[in-house]
Order: sequence, then C-alpha cells, then structure tokens
Amino acid sequence: MSELNVESGETHIPLEKCMLYRGIPMRLDMDIERLGESIHTRGQLEPGMAIRQNDRYLVPDGRRRLLACRYSRYHYGGPNVYSAIVYRDLDEVQIFTQAFIKNNERKSFSLLEEVNYFREASKRFGSKVATEIGLRAGRDVDHMKGVLEACGWIEGNLVKLHRIEMRTGHRFSLSHLGSIAQYRQDAKTFYQIAAVIAACTMNPHNVDLDRVKSLVKYYVPWFEQEFPEYTTVPRKLETLTPVNDHVSVNKEESETLGSRDV
Repeated sequence: MSELNVESGETHIPLEKCMLYRGIPMRLDMDIERLGESIHTRGQLEPGMAIRQNDRYLVPDGRRRLLACRYSRYHYGGPNVYSAIVYRDLDEVQIFTQAFIKNNERKSFSLLEEVNYFREASKRFGSKVATEIGLRAGRDVDHMKGVLEACGWIEGNLVKLHRIEMRTGHRFSLSHLGSIAQYRQDAKTFYQIAAVIAACTMNPHNVDLDRVKSLVKYYVPWFEQEFPEYTTVPRKLETLTPVNDHVSVNKEESETLGSRDV
C-alpha cells in the first residue's frame, strides 16, 4: 500500500459540500446529539478525513463528527463548516486502511465494531487484504485470525450483542466471542451465556452451562426485557415463587465458572 497523498492540511469545508463515504460500516453507537452539543460549546476538536471528488468531499473517517456538525448547525446555529484533512487519489483499500487506523488510534472501536468493519473489508477485498489492513494498524496475525473467524457468524448477532455491552458496560473480547460462538445454533443459550459473561466479567473458558442459566435471573435481571422472545417463565408465575435472597458465587464456584476479570 503506497504512501497517502495529502492535498491540504486541516481545511474548513462547507457542510453542504460534504458527503458520507458509505462504503464503510457505521459505528454501532453514534450518539450524534451529545457530540453535537459538545461541538456547539467547544467546537470540532479534531479534523476528520475527506477526499475531494470534483466539487464535493467524501468523508470516510470522522463521519460521526460530520453528522454532529450538521446537528450543531441545525439546532444551535453553529458554523456551517466541517474541519478535515483532504486527501487525493486514494483507492478503496487505502481508504479502508486509513479509516481503520484513525479509529484505532482514537481507541473508538469496540471489538464488535472491529469485526463488523473487517467483515465488510473481507467481502470487498478478500481475507488476505483485510488481514493486511489489520496488520498495518498494529494487530497481530492471531488477532486477525480470530476476527475473521467471527466475521462468519457475527452479522445476525451483532446488534443484540451490542445491546448486551450497553446494558453491562463491558465489552466482549475475542476469547468471549470464540467461547459463545459454539452455542450460536441455540439462540437463547447463546445470548444467556453472552449476557452472564459480560455482566459478571467472567472468563468464558470451562463455563458451567447449567450454572450460567441459573445466574441469568440474578445477575442479568434485564434479560427478559431485552430478549422477550427467549422468555419461558410466565410473569404471573414469578410472583408465586418469590426469591428471598440472591445467589452468591463463592470462591470454589467462581473457579468452576472460570470467573475472573478479563
């Protein structure tokens, strides 16, 4: 991959001339409103990336900032400009590579977003080029192997796994994804294990499946709300069998579960 051609340093581009580069997956958690409010009060703190196309500019990195600038302009009357470094003569592989490197430098991607990113890169360029993009961003070969393996099954589960991350405040690791992948043919078990692993920050190896199912009720009380399609116990029956105390996980049980921070 050749050196990138920079046409100009940080440039203020009229918002109406900026367009989203739609070849790259969008972030799972955009939160445009909050970033728009920040831009209104503090300005755009970091330039994005833009590629000139005639009199228009395609934005492959910093798309969330572009949407937030539009939000700030519309709701608060903010500046009608977007700040970006302008590149020229980039091919699609270079665009994918640079966009991922910039997100990686900001540590803004979760692993789920990374897998989603390389799922698209692999479809477009093949697994070899997708791996090269990851290596250029500092990933190692084993990491990329795990990411590309997850690409094969993540698509149908991506949104729900992201909802679990948002609920628990913990992000999945490659070890987590590799462990729960074996249960993906049984959707209820798959999401139960994923939810408990995230909520308890458990090490996924040697998980006691029956014990995990019993922990769902106590450590993941929101499971039925998030996944009503997998609820098997009627609500009215729950009130007839109240639980007096919580299940505690002692040291011996924790070791059985493989429970430790990861």
